[in-house]
Amino acid sequence: MGLNAYFAGMSRRSIMQRFGAELDWHSDKRKDEEYLSQSECPILPEQFDARNQWPNCKWIGFIRDQSNCGSCWAVSGASVMSDRHCIASNGTNSPYLSDEELLSCCHYCAHGCRSGKIEAAFIYWQRSGLVTGGPYGEKACCLPYSISPCTMCRPYVLAPKCQRTCQASYNLSLKRDKKSSAHYLGNHAVKIIGWGKENSIPYWLVANSWNNTFGENGFARILRGKDECRIESAVFAGIPSLRNEDLRSEIDIESDVERKKKKRFDLAVKDIPKREPKPSKSSFHVECEKEATRRQNFVHLNAYERHKRLINEYILKHPGSSALLKRDTSKDKTDIDVIRENSKFLWEDDDEPQTWEQKLAKRYYDKLFKEYCIGDLSKYKEGKIALRWRIEQEVIKGKGQFICGNKRCEEEENLTSWEVNFAYVEEQEKKNALVKLRLCPDCSEKLNYKKIFEKKKRNKVKTDTLHAKGEDRKRSVEEDDVCESDFEANFIDEMLL
Repeated sequence: MGLNAYFAGMSRRSIMQRFGAELDWHSDKRKDEEYLSQSECPILPEQFDARNQWPNCKWIGFIRDQSNCGSCWAVSGASVMSDRHCIASNGTNSPYLSDEELLSCCHYCAHGCRSGKIEAAFIYWQRSGLVTGGPYGEKACCLPYSISPCTMCRPYVLAPKCQRTCQASYNLSLKRDKKSSAHYLGNHAVKIIGWGKENSIPYWLVANSWNNTFGENGFARILRGKDECRIESAVFAGIPSLRNEDLRSEIDIESDVERKKKKRFDLAVKDIPKREPKPSKSSFHVECEKEATRRQNFVHLNAYERHKRLINEYILKHPGSSALLKRDTSKDKTDIDVIRENSKFLWEDDDEPQTWEQKLAKRYYDKLFKEYCIGDLSKYKEGKIALRWRIEQEVIKGKGQFICGNKRCEEEENLTSWEVNFAYVEEQEKKNALVKLRLCPDCSEKLNYKKIFEKKKRNKVKTDTLHAKGEDRKRSVEEDDVCESDFEANFIDEMLL
């Protein structure tokens, strides 16, 4: 651990001067309630380091220097109190509490640089609190450590005198700088910051107060579980009780003036509405005229235009409110849904639909029942065709829709839809409707027999007329040929004469 190198060149008196802690052995008889009650923690980790557990507490791993003064009880005590203060604030506040105040102002704690009582230091801290401190030469605090870190200057030094005021460059009063907290100490007071195992040997990890040249950069490891050097039987601890003003102490603490100058960005900005100036009489009359004109125009609108205008004005005044005005269409029903809920296969004559849904279903029923008709084509050559509505069994069978609509035909292939004019009487009233008649190719010819017959007749007459004209033309051509031959004969005879 480098002990020989650290104590090289130092006399026995100089070495003993650094062990200044006094233990009050009668304190073991006191009740635990006066101190920290041990909390139940059934499972502890095998290794623990407070520097890693609370990284925001920057002074846990800082090694203080007590110099040639036997103030280990004050230096380590103030270091422990600083750490406990930071841990209690969950790392939001990390003060460097003054070991100088314990050394110089706690008269019942110590005999200057010769020795001091650890328990008394905690009592002083509990009763009076501590101001902020710092290493030797620090300016941004109340009471920094006043003994130079020189190790070879004198065999011993005198304890500094107590000061009740902060140094001139510090802008807070001594009374306002006071704080409170606690931790653990021993005969030479050190600060325990963790534990662990190395090569199956358990140890305590402690921070000494003999600057960074001692041990492992100021730290040391002591055997754990054997009460080595009474490190386990003479431990002091405490939990600070923090107030709001205690959370504002740090080595770089600011004055009230500087704190007020800083703007806080973690507060919600309150919207202060701007007060509009009161309108004058002229502007008031103008606004009244505009409002009267608007009201008059609004009254003359119909219900639909009025509703539309109100909706548009509401949307313009409240952006994003269009979604609130949308009608809920999740429960809307289509016509087919209404028909399914209110449909009847047969409607009696006494069944009068009362609601809109029932009327829609009845209308669909009438259209389905009377859209297709049945025809009797037995007298088609006489031009007589009888039509009637389908009966229930024919609707179920599909007669007239999927089967030929001729009464005596059951053909299902190559059906053609014909739109026919159907005159009928319903409720003693003559009605006329265009209905569909589905027929096969043969029955389609029967339906159109009269038209086909008349067309053939017209074509025959036309053919006969053309044939007669052809015979007359042929006869006239033959007569012309005879006349021409006679003329030629006569012409020859005349030439011969």
